[in-house]
Parts: sequence; structure tokens; C-alpha cells
Amino acid sequence: MTTINSVPLILFVLICTQLKIITSSKSFAIDYKNNQFLLDGKPFQYISGSIHYHRLHPSQWNDRLARVRAAGLNAIQFYIPWNYHETFEGKIDFSGSRNVTRFLELAMQNELYALVRPGPYSCGEIDAGGLPWWLLKYEDIVMRTADSRFLEAVKRWWDVLLPVLKPYLRKNGGPILMLQMENEYGSYAAGCDRDYTIFLRDLARQHLGDDVVLYTTDGGDESYLKCGKIPGVYATIDCGPTSPEGFNHSFTAQRHFEPSGPLVNSEYYPGWFSWWGEKASGDQPIENVLNGSVYMFEKGASFNYYMFQGGTNFAFWAGGELEDSITTSYDFWAPLSEAGDITEKYLAIRNWIKTIPHWPNPPKDIPKNNSKSAYGKVQMKKVDSLVSHEMLAVMSKKCPLIKSKYPMSFEELQHPFGFVVYKTKLPVAGGNLSVPGLKDYGYGYLFNNFEKCSKTWMVIKADAGDYLSIIVENRGRLIINNYGLPTANDPKAYMVGKLIDKKMCGILSNVTLNGVVIENWHHYRVPLPNVQDETFDIFESLLNSRQSKFDIDPLQWIFHPYWLSQLNFQLQKQRTLSGDPGVYVGHFMAETRQDTFLDPTGWGKGQVLVNGFNIGRYWPGVGPQITLYVPSSIIGEVNTVTLLELTGAPACKQAVCSIELIDHPIANYSVSSLTHHSGRHGMHKIRKLKKNSTRL
Repeated sequence: MTTINSVPLILFVLICTQLKIITSSKSFAIDYKNNQFLLDGKPFQYISGSIHYHRLHPSQWNDRLARVRAAGLNAIQFYIPWNYHETFEGKIDFSGSRNVTRFLELAMQNELYALVRPGPYSCGEIDAGGLPWWLLKYEDIVMRTADSRFLEAVKRWWDVLLPVLKPYLRKNGGPILMLQMENEYGSYAAGCDRDYTIFLRDLARQHLGDDVVLYTTDGGDESYLKCGKIPGVYATIDCGPTSPEGFNHSFTAQRHFEPSGPLVNSEYYPGWFSWWGEKASGDQPIENVLNGSVYMFEKGASFNYYMFQGGTNFAFWAGGELEDSITTSYDFWAPLSEAGDITEKYLAIRNWIKTIPHWPNPPKDIPKNNSKSAYGKVQMKKVDSLVSHEMLAVMSKKCPLIKSKYPMSFEELQHPFGFVVYKTKLPVAGGNLSVPGLKDYGYGYLFNNFEKCSKTWMVIKADAGDYLSIIVENRGRLIINNYGLPTANDPKAYMVGKLIDKKMCGILSNVTLNGVVIENWHHYRVPLPNVQDETFDIFESLLNSRQSKFDIDPLQWIFHPYWLSQLNFQLQKQRTLSGDPGVYVGHFMAETRQDTFLDPTGWGKGQVLVNGFNIGRYWPGVGPQITLYVPSSIIGEVNTVTLLELTGAPACKQAVCSIELIDHPIANYSVSSLTHHSGRHGMHKIRKLKKNSTRL
């Protein structure tokens, strides 16, 4: 006989039992006998697209995922960059633009499964390939190996990350089907450390269970899979559009290491990224992309478009290669443009998927492109030199001044990205300034006057006792090691007498002027925002305070004897021409909040903020990227644009310079390339003329 008091208990048991039945019916597995995946016990094939939450403003996540789903894709693939979430050691962040669980929830709401790549190394053309800069405190650490210091850091990170992901596994009712271990490990020059990769496998199994599908991705050749394959982890390949023979070669390599199971191309390239100074476009003809898609699908292969939308390397997240760094735009010539617009490539893929019989995720209505605005020209007024006494004082309020006998690295200064101003008093008169340990680029100033930029040395004309300032720019740490170098270490610095990167720079010598060692350095860390939901602008406040001071009573200070003497002294030492390097600020009004593109044509090189949001690097004179994408999410009624101009604006002849906000992107490629990519292992380019390219 059931009593009233027992009813709640019975209901609770029934509910729990029902939930267990529902959850237990969810699963994802590999059917080795029939060479296929099984989703909830049924055959499953995926067509997925890579999209990176860290390359979008969080307000755009749902819109972009909806566009992926509208094309007919049934899954997404994305990295979780370690350095994006643990930028400073021990401070792991999953809030705001780092809220990966929110991204997963939105994917699920948009009927998309997820293939997650938690690293610890990602590549993905992000700074250091996703490895945290603070690991470089160990000068002899060997990344991506069983080096105990590296494994301890990885374990601390995954001990936090993997439990966050576990509720989102398919077996728990979530969208995550598989997790990738490492990334293209077979391409790593210091690779083939089985202890390291098995450690990753076992740590993932410990947190997620033995029934979760783990996979690896390597280039489509046995030479890459040899070291990339991990026992008990499913091996997949990557390759771009190629001939049937090319695809067969890659899948044959996969079959050598996975005799049975589904064929998988985890990175199929509809385009490619660009780096500064690159003259070849990474675009792939639509016909090639489509033919490869059809061929793989009809072979029963699952595959992922890398990228389906590229997005933007906001702030300082773009990684570097040996001599170059990745552009701010990560458009990738993907089916969805950097701004999320529908392209002909998108329509072709969608139209093909629409013809697939019984495809479980048929395409939806084609989304409209988001509106763009041409807000027009913005007059830019120079605030100050980046190395003036007042400017350095403003920087020091946010990031305290650090003094040392010799210059310190960015890592020692706990300043991972952007710029550091190194200032000292010269012990002798000027001549040959030697800076052999400069990483990546230096901009030299005497007093406030820009002299030269260099990577190793410069000739300066200075007197003993003059103040030398060098702005050092971090252009992004190496994203990958396939250059025959033993490690992935790439510290950023202007250092003296230290083994900063023995594999790339050798033992660094002292900084000298005419052979005399320069000592007693002041370090000013330039404070700039570095994530999508972080905004501040110290330079506008300086402009406001200066205007306020001048407006109140300029005569009280301008005719004071001390200031008169200083003024005469500075006029002898300092040039203050408009267009010189420095900080520039301008304002514009916007009646509507819409995407726009900032055109810095005529300017040199530097960084741009809009309303305190770090849009990224501009370098129009080098290209190929000209305009910078500005998302509508950061536009207000009254807007502030700030430029940190490093080399000077050659086209700026008047007292006030300008930039322009237009409604379309501009890139300038002198040639384009039809590229057969095999992951990030190498590329063969066939070039043809193509100028002033723009995306649809």
C-alpha cells in the first residue's frame, strides 16, 4: 500500500530512472566492422565546419552558428586555446568571450554537434599555437614533450577544463562527439614522444571515461601519421582540394594506421590564411572545393571545412612564422566571410548539400547579410609621442614602471603581448647602436624624435646624456614548429646576455653603443586591451586632460620661466610634425550600430582601438590586408578611434590626418595562388595575377 509520504520518493525515483534511460540512449562510437561512426546506435556521417569563438565578438556567436546550420552542416569543430583561457598562470577564465560552454549551448540550440580540440597545443595561427607565454620562464623547457614541467602545467589546465566539458559530451546529452588530442603532432620536429601523447590520452580518459571517442589529426601522408598516431586514439588526416589520386593517397595513409573505421578529413581547406607581406591569395576555386567535397562524401568520409568562417585576430592574438606574422583578418577565403557574409562558395556548398538524399540536417533559408555602414572620414589628432614623459607617466599608472640594470624580456616583465618601451640615458655619444637580441622589431627614439626601426641595429646621432627610447613590438610567437627547430620556444624581448631562444637567436650579446654596454633601463609596458570583452583607452583620457589643462589657463604655465626654458630646449631636440609616429585620436557619430571597415590607407603601421576595443594591427603599405573589420557590437552613438602609429603616416601632410570607415573590405594581392595544402606542413602554389581583391 502506497502512503502519501512515499509518493514524492516514488516520483523522484521514476524521474531519475527516466532521465537515466534518456541519457543512456545518447552515445557516439566507432563501428570498426562497418567503417562508420554510430550516433545513438545509428550510422552517422558528418559535414562540419570550423568556427572559432575566440575570433568573434561573443554577441556574434549565435548569428554565425545559425549561418553554419543554414548551409546544411551538422557539426562544428573548434579549438580551445590554452593561452586564451589561462593568459596568466593559475588564472583560468571561462567568462565573457572565453565562455566556451555558452558557445557549446548555442551550437546545440542550432542543431550542431561539436568536435572539440582542447590541445594543449592548437596551432590555429594563434599566438604560440595556443601555448601560454608563461611557460617560457623555464628557458630550457621542451614544449609538447614529456618534460615534467610541461606535463605538470598541462595537467593543471586539463584538470580544470575537461570537467567543464564533460557535461556536454554526447553520452551526457550534450553536443560533443569527439575530442582531439594535440594537433598535427607528426609535424613537430621534437615529436614522437610517446610518453607525452599517451599521457594526454590517459588524462582525457581519466576525466571523460573510456567510452569517449578521442582522435588525432595529421597530414595525409604516412610520414606525418607515424608520429601523430596515438595508441587507442583514432587517427584522421587533413588535406585540401586535390585530385582523386591525392585524396586516395591521404586516405590510404590513414588506412595504414587505422585498417578499419570511418575515413575522416579533419581539415579540408576552402582557402588559406595570409601573413603580412604575402603577395599570393589563398583562395580556392569553388569548383575545386565542391568537387573534393562530393568525392569525399561519396567515399563515405566525414570531413570538416577548415575554416567555414575564419573571423578576426583581434588585439594581439595573431601568431607568427619565422619572419612574418599572420594578418589581423583571418578571413581564410572561407564560405562565410570575416564579417559573416554569405559568399558564392557558401551557396555552392549549401546547394550541393541540399541534393544529398535523406541528409538529416537539410539546409535552411539563406540568412541575410548583416548591414554595413560607411561612416565616412574621421579626423585624427595627434595626442603625443608614445615615448613622451607625460605618455610614459600615464602608462605607469596602469602598469607600474620596472627598472633593471639590463633590459628584461616581455615574459620577465609579465607583459605577454603588444609593446614595451625601453628607455635609458646614453653613456656615450651616438654612432652604431647594436641590438642583436631584438625580438621582434624595435623603433628607436632620441628624446621624442623617431629615428629608425630595425631588427638588430641602427645608426643614431646622439650626445652622451641623451635619452634613448626603443619601442619593442611583439608581432606574435611562432605558431608551429616545422622548420627543423628542436623546440617551439619563442620568447619576446629586447634582452642582454641571456639564452632567450637558443634555437633561433643564439646567445644574445649586450646592447651596445659604439661598443659601450648600455645599462640602467626603465621598462614601460604599454597597456592595451587583449580580449573581445575588455575595453579601455588610456590615450583618450590623456587627450581630455591635456585639452582641459590648456583650456583652463594656458598663460599661467606657458610663460613661466621654467617652462620657457624647457620649451626652448625641446624645440631644439624635438620634431612635432603631424604624421610622425605617435598616438592619434578621433571621433565619429553613428546613428545606427552596423558593421564597418576601417581604412588606414596612407598610414604606416600600428594598432587601432575603437571605443577601447582592440581591433588589431594595421599595415597597409605592406598588405595584403588593407581594411580592418569593426563589428557592430562595439559601435555606439559617439565613437572614439585611437591609432598607435609606429612608423609615421607618409600620406598625412596636413595639420590633421584622417582614416575612413567604409562599408566593404579591401585587400591587395599582387598574385593569387591555387594551393594544394597538406595541413600546415607545406604548400605548393601555382600563381596568377590578381589585384585589389575584395570579398563578397
